[in-house]
Order: sequence, then C-alpha cells, then structure tokens
Amino acid sequence: MSDAVHRALRSAYPQALATLNRIAGDLEVAQDGLHVAVERALLRWADELPTEPVAWLVRAGRNTIIDGLRHRAMKERKDGALRHEFETDPAFGDEVIRSAFRDDMARLVFTCCDPRLKPDTAVMLTLHTVAGLSIDEIARAYLMKNTAIERRITRARRAVRELEGGYQPPTEAELPARLDAALAVFMVLFTEGYAARDTAPFLRPQLCDLAIRSTRMLARLFRSEAEVQGLLALMLLQHARAKARLVPPDHLVSLEHQDRTLWDLGMRNEGLALVQKALLRKRLGPYQIQAAIAAVHASAPDYESTNWQELVLLYDALLRHRPNSVVRLNRAVAVSRARGAKVGLALLRELASEPGMRSYSPFFVVQGHLLAESGRATDAVSAFEQALALCTSPLQQRHLERLLGDLQTN
Repeated sequence: MSDAVHRALRSAYPQALATLNRIAGDLEVAQDGLHVAVERALLRWADELPTEPVAWLVRAGRNTIIDGLRHRAMKERKDGALRHEFETDPAFGDEVIRSAFRDDMARLVFTCCDPRLKPDTAVMLTLHTVAGLSIDEIARAYLMKNTAIERRITRARRAVRELEGGYQPPTEAELPARLDAALAVFMVLFTEGYAARDTAPFLRPQLCDLAIRSTRMLARLFRSEAEVQGLLALMLLQHARAKARLVPPDHLVSLEHQDRTLWDLGMRNEGLALVQKALLRKRLGPYQIQAAIAAVHASAPDYESTNWQELVLLYDALLRHRPNSVVRLNRAVAVSRARGAKVGLALLRELASEPGMRSYSPFFVVQGHLLAESGRATDAVSAFEQALALCTSPLQQRHLERLLGDLQTN
C-alpha cells in the first residue's frame, strides 16, 4: 500500500464510519460495511485516488450493507428502515454525505463515550474504533506500553458486549455525563495531527481540522461550559502557528526560532478571545489553563519577551489538575527560562525516575538544550543521541541530527 493511499484511508475512515453509523443505526453493521469498503479501496485507489475519499467509502460501505440486508435475517422494522434510507431516499447523494460529516462524527464519539465504561477506557476504545488510531499511537499518547493498551481495549470491547442494549446514542439529558470523555478524544486527535511519527507527514491537517470542527460544534451546544471553550481556544492557538513550524523541505522550527509573521492572526485572535471568555466564567479547568499557557506564547511579540514567570504559575495550576510527568517536564522548561538552565536541570534530575520519562524522546531533547546552555557540550551530545535513538519520526530525527552536528562542530 502506497503512503498516499494509507494517508487517504486514515483520514477518511473516521468520517465515513460516523456517516454509516448514523444511517445504519448500528455501529457493528457500519464497521462491517466500512471494512469491506476499505478492502475494495486498497485494490482500486492504487491506480487513482478518488477526489472525495470519504464519499467513496460511504457509497461502497452503503452498498455492502444493502447486500448484507438482502442475504441475512434482520428484524423486520430495522430492515425496512435501512432499505428506505439507503435505497429509496433520492436525496442521499454526495452533498448529503458531505454535509452530514460534522454532526455525525460528534454524535458517534458521544455514543462511544458511554459513562458505563471507565473514562480512560472509553476514550481509548473510541480513539481505536472510531478515529482509527493504532495501538502504538494511543500508547504513545498515554505514555503506556502497547500491551497495556491492548489489554484495556480488549476489556473495553468485552464490556461493551455486556452493556444492556449495547452502545446507544445519548439523549440530550445524557450528553453532559459524556462530555469530558468526548473532549479527551478530540484533544488526542488534534495532538496526533502533529505527531510526525514513523512515515507520517509532520502535519496531518485532516485530523486537526476534524478535531477543531467537532469542538466548535460542542462549543455551540455547550455554550456555558468553560472547558469546551478552553479546548477550542487551545486548538486554535496551537494551530495558528502551523505554517511557521516547518521550513520546506524538512526543517522543523522550534517556537524560539519561528517567524511569527507566518502565524495565522485571525485564528490566534479568535483563540485569545475565547480564552478570555472562558476564564471569565471562573470555573477553571485543565483545558482553560493549557489555553492560557498557549495565549502567553501567542501574545509575546518575540520569544525573548515571553512572560516565563507567568508560565511557571500557570503550570503550577495545571499540575493541580493534571499531576503527570509531561506537565512537569513543560514546567521545567518554563522554570529554566525564568530562573536559569541549572535550576531546570535540577528539576529534570527529579523527573528522570518518573514512569515513561526514560523512554520519552522530548525529555532528552529538553535535557540536551539545558546542558548545552550550561556549557556541558559533551553531556548535551549524549542527551541528544538518546533522544535520537528514541525518536521514530524521520523529520524529527533530521532535526536532532542537525542539533548534534551544530554541537559537535562548535
């Protein structure tokens, strides 16, 4: 399978599944139909990619489901409803498919984030089943081993089979109980858009756009929920920097060296306004704090003008909500900028024993920078080499190789 076909299928899968699920009214039926459609796509897309991959998969999946209805026994009412939806509705064309994507995706995520499952388990299962993320991608997002994720997803599937009535779309009254899990799904999807792992491109805009569109819909639906506004603000402020993160053909650009004139000012200003709106509700949560952190960076005219002391305070607040190693690592960076590299290195020594840090490439990247700033070039080289050994993205590997080359020639 070519990289282009792989990327097209990965991008189209979540939206196609969401649309088929709405029409079929049964997630397993929708998945079965889509799996057959994907198999056909692998054969046909090798010659030429369709202009509308999602619509192609929905049509192929629809045809598969129709064939299945004709050859297996189903409850009479559901059979008749599906036949009418697929076969007799003249409005079911490409435009209808495209217009349905946004609502369908959010509806399916809320359906899968069933509160009868443990929150993290529901999120992992949704990411794997609905968004099509691999076990490896989910494991890296949670800094867990693949085997642990596999076990949790297997248990979740077993739990779903045992749920009375199976997965059911929530009523309006049931939506708030599923909101936190849905937000977590869209946050991971957005983050995966920038994962740059293995052979994936640096940015997968379809994942980022899908996460932003879905979160926008939630912001309209939950107008008084500050955390929804905070998550949308965070995504917009991060995504506003997309064009400045990469210099063609393959140079990653850190925040320190980004050309801020390339930032999307409209997106940035919308994000800043949303942060202010959310914080005024005085119901502080982790997404709002992360958005406030992004706002500090977005508001600074240049890297040197960043208010690092304010960032330290914001990370202190975030740790009260999310006391994990990644937040501590980011706080260590802010502390090093506010109080010096040696103070930052002391924090890294404390972090080194935290679960997952010794296999987390960004930990050694931060360590390498702080060692270099402290005049310990040999130790910095060793840290960057460790980061390189743990890195799976060719783009990030080349970035680290350039850092190593600069250190070794100076």
